[in-house]
Amino acid sequence: SSCERFEEYPFELAASFCMNMMSVVVHGITSCIQEQALVGYSFIEEAVAHLDCSSRNCRDKLYGLTQLASYIKPLPDVSNGGPAVDEESYRIRYVAIQGLLNVTHTCKSQTVKDGFSSVAWETLLSRHTAEKDKRVFPAFRSTLVS
Repeated sequence: SSCERFEEYPFELAASFCMNMMSVVVHGITSCIQEQALVGYSFIEEAVAHLDCSSRNCRDKLYGLTQLASYIKPLPDVSNGGPAVDEESYRIRYVAIQGLLNVTHTCKSQTVKDGFSSVAWETLLSRHTAEKDKRVFPAFRSTLVS
């Protein structure tokens, strides 16, 4: 399996990853897989052993949808001519928040998945409070109306 850094993914691939994680949470076959898609791995050692790529840095491959809702792309060193402002992180957070919204609406009426709905809802509430980028706020509008 590839252990590329998530930060190096083009935005379109990162957005597709977010949408796929949402789909796994909603339609996954086992609750373990659904939980990992929602919250990622809790223990990095377990994740690296599971992915069988311990000789490489796989830490960046283990994002769950809740982690992506607060994603901030590490910026290159500005002293080396890198950009001072990240123009992609907010878009990934936007898509992840839309995915969490979908999880809350889809899973809340299903008794066996209401825990996923609760986790997604709590994440949405905490992210709304913590979010500083105004470009992300439209993703919350339909969330807070519900």
